[in-house]
Amino acid sequence: MKNGEKTVRTLFALLLLTALAVLCGCGNAGKSSNAGDAERSELLYASVEVLQDRETSPLLSRPADCPQEIGPALGTMLSLYKSDPNRLYHVAFCLNAADGRGDRDAVAGKLQNPDAFYADAWVTLSEIASPESGGDADGWFYYLFTADEVRALASAGLQCRLVGSGEALSADELTQEQAIEHICQFNGDSFRASQAKTSE
Repeated sequence: MKNGEKTVRTLFALLLLTALAVLCGCGNAGKSSNAGDAERSELLYASVEVLQDRETSPLLSRPADCPQEIGPALGTMLSLYKSDPNRLYHVAFCLNAADGRGDRDAVAGKLQNPDAFYADAWVTLSEIASPESGGDADGWFYYLFTADEVRALASAGLQCRLVGSGEALSADELTQEQAIEHICQFNGDSFRASQAKTSE
């Protein structure tokens, strides 16, 4: 009987410890994580070209269910990867033209909880725009967001555009989806990673 009581007490203690561990973990689940900020920040492009013509490929059209605040290339990418809710997208974003050009506080002020969108980690796009850029980056910010986060930014009235990788189409045979992604990534929504040559 004593062995049975000891086993029950041991199991009870393990269950109690497991429950406490879960509760402690859940308490931090809704908070902005510095580790998350750092992981996303490591994936940012070091320099971005802002294309002067501000045109997206005529081969792309904004998906029907996509808000007007989301650019065609970004909307297409969201559609291509709708089954992957954790995928991160390189996004340039700013206030609507009617709101004028704003600073970080003005943009963050459009959001109910700016910390949930890593506001302190946003990059001011004009600070990393490459010298080759022909377009105007003033008032634009850059960061990585999930599809749900992009849609929440758009719902708050922010313009959201894809910052493409700038990589050209591969010579390899591509599926239709891969070809569409390459078109999106080549120029993004008039923002792309700088392709300036670096000395080796």
